[in-house]
Amino acid sequence: MNLRALALGLAIGFVTAVIPSCSSGTTCSPATCAGCCNAAGTCVSTPANTNNTTCGASGRTCDDCAAKSQVCNAQTFTCTGNGGMGGGSAQGGGTGTTGGGSAQGGGTGSMMCGGVPCGSGCCSSTNSCTPYSQQRATLCGTNGAACMACPVPGSTCSQGRCIEPVDAGPNPPGTLGATCTAAGQCNMLATSPVGQPAFCKTQQAGPPGYTPNPYPGGYCTRRCYSDQHCGADGTCLFGLGPLGELENICLKKCTTNTDCRDGYACINFGSQANPDRACWIFPDGGFPAPADAGQPGGANTKVHAPCTTDMECSPPEGGICFAEFLADGGNTGSWGGDCTAFCGVGLTPWCGTGAVCQLFLFNGGAGGAIVDGLCLKACTAANAATVCRPGYVCNIQMGQTNGYCDPGPTNPRGDGGTDAGTPSDAGTGDAGTGDAGTGDAGTPDDAGTPDDAGSSDAGSDDAGTDAG
Repeated sequence: MNLRALALGLAIGFVTAVIPSCSSGTTCSPATCAGCCNAAGTCVSTPANTNNTTCGASGRTCDDCAAKSQVCNAQTFTCTGNGGMGGGSAQGGGTGTTGGGSAQGGGTGSMMCGGVPCGSGCCSSTNSCTPYSQQRATLCGTNGAACMACPVPGSTCSQGRCIEPVDAGPNPPGTLGATCTAAGQCNMLATSPVGQPAFCKTQQAGPPGYTPNPYPGGYCTRRCYSDQHCGADGTCLFGLGPLGELENICLKKCTTNTDCRDGYACINFGSQANPDRACWIFPDGGFPAPADAGQPGGANTKVHAPCTTDMECSPPEGGICFAEFLADGGNTGSWGGDCTAFCGVGLTPWCGTGAVCQLFLFNGGAGGAIVDGLCLKACTAANAATVCRPGYVCNIQMGQTNGYCDPGPTNPRGDGGTDAGTPSDAGTGDAGTGDAGTGDAGTPDDAGTPDDAGSSDAGSDDAGTDAG
């Protein structure tokens, strides 16, 4: 209940009660009024005295027929009930216009409004019949009863009856975050502007050995690498590898837990100053169990070390070698080979001293681009010459002050090799991924996020501060 509105109503009622009414000195009475006398002592003359709220004649007190769900009879100036009032049928307990029960009680005649039948409409405040075709939520009724406004906001009027809106809950069927068992049930989400199709996510896409948590009831979503791919009510989340979710997906925005389905919580993946809240799984009242990324790089990390095989690139665990030459002898441009590792689970701290986890877009086939991280040597414009190996330059993204060592255009050995970009296959045969690029030699497209894969949409250090 709106207590403030209630208090205001009481205050208004009190003020009205204590202020005496004023008149011009003429008292409304049968002697002075052919119509009816209203509460203010004013004579309501013809034709206003046939309105449903001011019904009466011969100086009687005006009657409010609408309050009784009745109408004013223009001939008798009295409130009358609806037609077909007989206790049985029109042939039994009463006539179509004079029975004493309700239409539901057995009478079948039509209600009179303004002296005319109004069975397929309601009687307006001006005592005229409003047919079904002219009715709306604020003017609705049937069988000639007084037209009334539908009490529930958002209702519609159909054939004289108020139809309340259907509550679809926080996730209408087929939309982002809705329950599902198959992609076809996510038909309201459709495909993103860059061709990422909707699908039904039923469990986490975790790293090897991780026991994935389910998405209770399924979760309609699609891959993304920008909020623009998720629509007005969605946000794009990636970098959740530490919590067992390696897939970059759209999540439904929320403000509180009540905006989310059962089994999900409204979690702040942003900061207190710049919140980014979305509905995500919250099993057993807490976050999913952390994923184990294996042995970190530490002080002895091999990131950016020269290499020819994967075995030379650990720690961190699972390191891979971007070899200089392909199996067919082609040059990749990774001069002398370059050690790296996928860091979608461990992020920057796992890569080791002096390294950074940089997010990239990888070709994910028909499902859309996949966001994952690679451990690379961290650098700045000032220390690039000493940090990056010969043949490599410091790649600093626009708006950033830190970057990562990237193959440059010149072969440091000067033996005539040409730059083919970076590896044409980001570890094919070694890392087990598909083509890492989109249209050139396979360079992983920089996802354009901050150097630390966990500092933006990747689930920052206060992810979950709003989980309650």
